[in-house]
Amino acid sequence: MELLYGIEGYIMNEVLQKIDKLRKEKGLSIFKLTELAGLSENTIYNWYNKGSQPTIDALKAVCDVFNV
Repeated sequence: MELLYGIEGYIMNEVLQKIDKLRKEKGLSIFKLTELAGLSENTIYNWYNKGSQPTIDALKAVCDVFNV
């Protein structure tokens, strides 16, 4: 996972770590989580590996998968 810097980077790293924890607890791959959340194929992968910033709607879709 690419480390992001600054306050936004710190917050994003925390969010990604929480998503990763929940994803692993449920035994989901990044691809499966993306599919369950109804997001385009590379969306979550790009958050982790390219530093893309998620939209509020995308984060909500992921939260819905985890019921949080």
